[in-house]
Amino acid sequence: KHGAAILRRATLTLIHRISRPKNSTETHSGSKRKSKALVKHNALKRLESLINDNATGVLVP
Repeated sequence: KHGAAILRRATLTLIHRISRPKNSTETHSGSKRKSKALVKHNALKRLESLINDNATGVLVP
C-alpha cells in the first residue's frame, strides 16, 4: 500500500515534468522537440526501473 502511494506520486511528478514547458533557452524547434522526446524517454525509463524495483520489493520477502 505504501509502495503504491510512492509510485503514484512519482508517476504524477514525472507526468508533470514531461508536460511542463521547457526553458525558453531552447529556441530551435528541432532541438526542443529532440530534448522533449529525450526527457520523456528518460522519464519513462526511470518510471520503468521504479516499477521494477517496486515489484521486486513486493515479491522478495
